[in-house]
Amino acid sequence: MGTITVVRVEKDGVGIFCNDTIIYTPEVRSIYRRHSEDFPNPMGEGLEFDDDWFCAYKTVDQFKEWVRTDEMIDLIEQGFRAYMIEVSNFQEGEYQVIYTKDSIVTKTDITNIFIH
Repeated sequence: MGTITVVRVEKDGVGIFCNDTIIYTPEVRSIYRRHSEDFPNPMGEGLEFDDDWFCAYKTVDQFKEWVRTDEMIDLIEQGFRAYMIEVSNFQEGEYQVIYTKDSIVTKTDITNIFIH
């Protein structure tokens, strides 16, 4: 199947939509609202999803389209980091990619590109 490089935001290996430590600031609420209204979940895209799969954005440009700079700064202040992750076991939908953590080939912290 080859590999694909995706973008994921996480804190201690847990993403922004499943993290128990996230503080529901106005910025986080804005992300949640926009994603729930405009962004289908993996099952809504027909992807086979369970606890072994993790969600990611398809590109940096897509990430920047869906998460505003002020929202990302808020997440960074809460300890989240952005990563470019190359994976070998993935499913690609129209709006997102899901992958398994055991298929990570490389993982690079790209948080600094969001800090001006």
